[in-house]
Amino acid sequence: MHLVVIVLVSLVSIPAAFGQGVTDHRIWLGAGVDAGLGPRVRLGAQQQLRLGADAGFDETHTQLEASFRLADPIRIGVLYRFAVTDVENRHRFGVDGRLQGRFGDVTASYRLRLQETTRPSKNSDQFLVRNRGTIAVQVGHHVEPFISFELHHQLSPKAEYREFRFEIGAAWRMSKQIELEGSYMFQTESNVDVPETNHVLAAGLTYHFGNLRKGDSEPGSHD
Repeated sequence: MHLVVIVLVSLVSIPAAFGQGVTDHRIWLGAGVDAGLGPRVRLGAQQQLRLGADAGFDETHTQLEASFRLADPIRIGVLYRFAVTDVENRHRFGVDGRLQGRFGDVTASYRLRLQETTRPSKNSDQFLVRNRGTIAVQVGHHVEPFISFELHHQLSPKAEYREFRFEIGAAWRMSKQIELEGSYMFQTESNVDVPETNHVLAAGLTYHFGNLRKGDSEPGSHD
């Protein structure tokens, strides 16, 4: 039900973002590692490069994550990101809560993220609440198509709706340790001076260490 609400709100919000602004086609390329430490703890690190057809270099970032499984359907986590953008260097700190359920070959999850990002050029930090719903379907033993919707709401410096994302793609388990993921993302902004609409092609390669449980990481994590 929550995912349905996200979709309906998003469809209402999208037209407001098309009134003015810029549109670009982008590529996000990433590589990372993660590991399960015991039955409950997961650690991860990833590096990502973001490029735009019109904008050129957009961002490269390094992200570190840690999460803990409280129970089978509930996981909490923290993250830190150091990003080098075309404007400045930024630091991001985040706290996640994720609820997940598996129904046969279908996995549904909801993630709530609270994050703070430093913005030296604006002399203010940005605080966001991000709501993301994902549905993935296991096809055979190695392929998992997925679809997700995400809304960003800014809490500070001004409380307002900021961004909508729609992503569709698939994760392919090439071996027990190596996973390749590819996706298309539609991303659009609101309530900014020059709203951006981006069509993003994303690809990421992850190497899994240790006894990482299936479901401890979710597809579509290009964020």
